[in-house]
Amino acid sequence: NPCNDCQIKGKCNFLVCNKGCACIKGHYRDESGRCIPEAICPPKSPSESAPDEQL
Repeated sequence: NPCNDCQIKGKCNFLVCNKGCACIKGHYRDESGRCIPEAICPPKSPSESAPDEQL
């Protein structure tokens, strides 16, 4: 789900996110699709940041 992974962190750019893909508050999906705490999400690489986002 591109709306709730460690890189996007809920900043959905789509009109509708897929039902059942949200994790509990403070958790995001990792690369394998598991919900993990935000604290253990891997850091964003500079190339994955939005143009107006500061790291």
